[in-house]
Amino acid sequence: MQDKTWVNDKIKRLFSARHSALCRRDRDSVRQLKATIQAEICKAKARYAASVEKLFDCSDCKAWRNLKSLLKLSNVESTCTADPDTLNTFYNRYDKQTNYSLPALPPKLEDVKSVEVSRDLVYVTLNKINTRKSMGPDNIPARLLKTAAWTLADPLCELFNNCIKQGVYPDIWKQAVIRPIPKSAGATAPKDFRPVALTSVVSKTFERVVKPVVCPALTDNTQYAYRPNRSTEDAVASLIDTVSAHLNENAKNFVRCLFVDFSSAFNTISPVTLLNQLTESNKLHPNILHLLLSFLTQRKQTVISNNDISAQLTSSTGFPQGCVLSPVLFSLYIQDTPALDTSFQTIKYADDLAILELVRYNSVSMIHHAADTLLNWCTNLDLVINVTKTKDMIFSNARDSPNPDQLVINTTTVEQVDKFKYLGTVLR
Repeated sequence: MQDKTWVNDKIKRLFSARHSALCRRDRDSVRQLKATIQAEICKAKARYAASVEKLFDCSDCKAWRNLKSLLKLSNVESTCTADPDTLNTFYNRYDKQTNYSLPALPPKLEDVKSVEVSRDLVYVTLNKINTRKSMGPDNIPARLLKTAAWTLADPLCELFNNCIKQGVYPDIWKQAVIRPIPKSAGATAPKDFRPVALTSVVSKTFERVVKPVVCPALTDNTQYAYRPNRSTEDAVASLIDTVSAHLNENAKNFVRCLFVDFSSAFNTISPVTLLNQLTESNKLHPNILHLLLSFLTQRKQTVISNNDISAQLTSSTGFPQGCVLSPVLFSLYIQDTPALDTSFQTIKYADDLAILELVRYNSVSMIHHAADTLLNWCTNLDLVINVTKTKDMIFSNARDSPNPDQLVINTTTVEQVDKFKYLGTVLR
């Protein structure tokens, strides 16, 4: 950088000299200085290009940091002032271990052929491992598993199928190191950091091969995540189509949309409640139910913060964030949404919930009744609505926009907004 500054100063001096020569009308000096300036600019560009190439002659992670520095992208780092033990206690505050009771699951079966994983599936999954992912508590690197995929496919396949046959998730794979990730810039308090669990790469591989067995239980037509041939674009398109169709029926119709945000959704939910739901639906193999119960309970976690590590705690509540199966299980957990009036439609994408009320001309919005029903449903499922992040939005083509009464949830008024970013798309 010093050499680059020197070159810029030298070129500036050459420009000043050329300006003086122009004032003196010394054509020979002007011509000579012009050639010198062009030569110096070419040299400076070459040196700068070489310095930029050197920035990317390194590892991928360092190259990405250099790129952000080169483009002057903001990279605000946030640090948590709380000690790791305080953080671990805070993240584990919803644990109901004292009142924990096993659900009444059907007995395990000897015949597990319908849910066994194949050697080819294990091999393909190992080959898709991202080698840049960090090692888990077992210190087995991702690069080793991917490099030795052909050799490890057979023993891991046998190990995975034994876990399914016994309905047991190994304790070593349930150990997690939690790293607090800031939700936004300037985060300082424990609630401002998302507890992302770093688990074994082998455990994540097992979750990926079991996921196709679990996903068929998700039959909620309003859910657009983890369903075949569905995506975020489909969820957004469904919302827009519903709103457009209702507004086109009558110019004075309007749609009231409630975008619901759950507070610490993955941490509050009860695995026992989920297993009871899945048992009643009878959509999963009994051994898979036992495997999921083992996966979600008696999990051991520690927190790393400020280069310190906390004491180990055991949790049997919530789904660990960062695991492959957690979003799928959460979608299963909320798939039985409460029955609302026919004027309401629900659109879900994982934990993003949108409730649309199709209000006709000269009708009164009844969304407060739907909110009360939703609140009772959340209470039964140990879910908490984050009212401050929940938004109320009106869609209308009328010249005079409707102004319904403000919605109040738990004595807190829900903010009405003119635009909202839903699944990456800004709605106005």
